[in-house]
Amino acid sequence: MSMDALKATFFAECEELVEAMTEGLQQIAGDDWDSETVNAIFRAVHSIKGSAGAFGFETLVAFAHRYETVLDKIRSNTLGIDADVLRVITRASDVLAELVELAQVEPDAKPAAYDPVMTDLNGYIETAVEPEPEEDLFAPVAFAALPLGLDEPEDVRIEFAPDASFYRNGHEPERIFTALGPDVSTVCDADTVPLLSDFNVDTGYLVWSLEIKGKTESEVAEAFEYAKGLGRIDYLSDDPPTPVTPVPEIAVEVPAPPSTQAKPAKARPASAQTLRIDPERVDRLINTVGELIINQAVIAQKIEGDGTPVDPEVASALDDYRYLAREIQEAVMSIRAQPVKSLFQRMARVVREAGEATGKEVSFETRGEATEIDKTLIERLADPLTHMLRNAVDHGLESPEDRAATDKHATGTVTLSAAHRSGHVMIEVSDDGAGLDRARILKKAIGNGLVAEDANLSDTEIDNLLFAPGFSTADQVTNLSGRGVGMDVVKTSITSIGGRVTIASEQGRGSTFTILLPLTLAVLDGIVVSVADETMVVPIATIIETIRASADDVIELSPDNWVLKVRGAYVPIIDLAPLLGFRTERNAAGPFILVEAETGAVYAFAVDEIWDQRQIVIKSLEGNYGAIPGISAATILGDGQIALIVDPEALIALAGPTSMTSQKQKVGA
Repeated sequence: MSMDALKATFFAECEELVEAMTEGLQQIAGDDWDSETVNAIFRAVHSIKGSAGAFGFETLVAFAHRYETVLDKIRSNTLGIDADVLRVITRASDVLAELVELAQVEPDAKPAAYDPVMTDLNGYIETAVEPEPEEDLFAPVAFAALPLGLDEPEDVRIEFAPDASFYRNGHEPERIFTALGPDVSTVCDADTVPLLSDFNVDTGYLVWSLEIKGKTESEVAEAFEYAKGLGRIDYLSDDPPTPVTPVPEIAVEVPAPPSTQAKPAKARPASAQTLRIDPERVDRLINTVGELIINQAVIAQKIEGDGTPVDPEVASALDDYRYLAREIQEAVMSIRAQPVKSLFQRMARVVREAGEATGKEVSFETRGEATEIDKTLIERLADPLTHMLRNAVDHGLESPEDRAATDKHATGTVTLSAAHRSGHVMIEVSDDGAGLDRARILKKAIGNGLVAEDANLSDTEIDNLLFAPGFSTADQVTNLSGRGVGMDVVKTSITSIGGRVTIASEQGRGSTFTILLPLTLAVLDGIVVSVADETMVVPIATIIETIRASADDVIELSPDNWVLKVRGAYVPIIDLAPLLGFRTERNAAGPFILVEAETGAVYAFAVDEIWDQRQIVIKSLEGNYGAIPGISAATILGDGQIALIVDPEALIALAGPTSMTSQKQKVGA
């Protein structure tokens, strides 16, 4: 394997280790932890350090060494976890995660918090010891797992029987045996391995007998550090064998709050087994399944479209084909689906840093971390969520003094949540701050020339001014805001992946920014329509309903301004054919598709015909042709025809303002 491939594997494993480390720290912060929680954090940090040493990431190794030393004091109960210790080890996890990210582009770079946190860590270490050279990729730290005698070099015999958890944690016996040196003889007893029909993946069957020459018992114990608690280790002699188990940890009384000492380890469920797959292979599989769905549609249209009666058996087989194609598509898409947990954990670091930068006390809460979403969407959500959370802390939350003046708790709360809603993923960023000051926003927008002085805007329209390019309410430039870049970037990023963002705010009680996203960027459900002589697709996510209206319901306010009367409300009509340049004459008869914009306003798209609803495979236009105003992508229909997928928001913007865009009425019964 090439060095680049090894590094890629290392960084992929680091993501999992950082996630495990963050999860453990969250358990400690929530006072729901035990000794195994600390051990898990320690193992994660130690694994990162050991592997980083093999690639020469000295800055990362040095910091991880200090960090694990402090963690070792905690797990040996010589250091209690009070509020200050928890703060330091949490910030240390942030720095370690940043160092891993920096190592991918600039290995010697240090984040801004590196030196302050290193100083804090050294404050808990009696003597700061430089990390010893890593002799092996997985060189372990010594622990008293075996009974020690005079600890002089001798021939040591070991029987090692790892259980399933040893393998699930990614360990390999060969790594341990290699660390013992060249003078090691091993024999593997595989007699207990059953036939494949009786094989249980949650059972460890192999037993290793080792004879190590010229090693002290402590050196042997050091090599088996990773195996602690993950199997049976017996120290053998010429006398009758005596089973040896790890020495139990001895609790040491130290002054600390009741919850700072490690609690007895709880029984924990076995970790789920995972399979790491090259993303390119998954993408090829998804593309192939997309072609399969298109092929199914082609066959169905040819059979049903020739006008002859369809044989019942053929129709049944076609239904089975359609069902299986849909099942395969959903199964393949689930391969690329991942929980948002890792993303949310990264955002916790963003909130902590923003709180420190602004001098505000912030409590960060997450909900729905198990919500799954396409991995591509997760990667592209990182930047917009970072902007939104920084804004929530910087602009949303008041200072501790201002909160106290309004009888609020000094610590503000920022919440990040995710949930599935009607075939979409809804992500919310909310805070319990002061809410949007709409009068100030409007005044700033007028001053910047974004709106006229006599403009009469609704609350929703004022809120959406935050997404205007270059708009900012900050009076001073800081590390977080005031540079004219922020929420417009958020909106651009969200819309580029087929999503939309809305705002809800209440003065004095806080704000909520809601992102609505498709489950995947590969397929979508849409309504197939005709616009002039072109076949197009309108994404169903934005559609409220379809209407065939009478002539009396279409009202002409001016030659370029028509409205549709719907249950007492008046909806602006956008005729797609002239807008897209297909013809010049207006379509006053419809039918109409009612869509809801990001602002909450409702518009009626006039089309020539509405056909049916289909699941379609998305094909990028920009990568194959180029950007087209009002069009987001394309697809291939069952008859082989290419259909353009419209972008409702872009079409609304392309149509320009009408006298009805600031609607005071909602469409409804």
